[in-house]
Amino acid sequence: MSKLAKYLNRHIVGNVFEQPSILQAYTSDRSVLQYTPRFLALPETSDDVRRLVRFANQLAMRDFRLPITVRGSGLDKTGAAVGDGMLISMERLSHIEEIDVRGRLVRVQPGITLGCLNTALGLHGLTLPIEANPKVTIGGLIANCLNDDLSNHYGGIFHYVEQAEVVLSSGDIVQMHPYTTRAIDAKMQTTSAEGTLYRRIEQLLDQHGDT
Repeated sequence: MSKLAKYLNRHIVGNVFEQPSILQAYTSDRSVLQYTPRFLALPETSDDVRRLVRFANQLAMRDFRLPITVRGSGLDKTGAAVGDGMLISMERLSHIEEIDVRGRLVRVQPGITLGCLNTALGLHGLTLPIEANPKVTIGGLIANCLNDDLSNHYGGIFHYVEQAEVVLSSGDIVQMHPYTTRAIDAKMQTTSAEGTLYRRIEQLLDQHGDT
């Protein structure tokens, strides 16, 4: 095992693999693209994800390229679930952490599938009205902002996300939820990684507003 893999395995609860026999299962998704990752990371906690991302960021500061790809169920048709750097699979972060029936809120990890979530919600007479492959992960639905056949009536997945805990490229964790324009302006005045993110988003919107 390489020094990088040994280091990561010492610092996360989950596992990092680099054996070709294991990596082979993660070289493709539903697209025509194929890439063999250098490492496969299977985090088991959000802190694992932070450590993995922060490690890649620290390498980048030393001019060492280790791009990150995040993978859910591998059902993406655009090649977004494959990469040649460190592939972080969410398959072990697949739990429902809380169901608040009265508040109509559910707190989940990103690797839980739509089918598993709706099975659990069905026990309470509830459902997430998203028409998609039941094997797709909630993280994948949010990342792709899927519009399905029910969107016109019930709205897409983004209508059902009250808050998201996001790991930024720096390894910092932020809690993201719908903001007012004034709140976003205040965030952009800060020197934090979150402030930098919002400033860059504003730049993209200014440059590509027509698109």
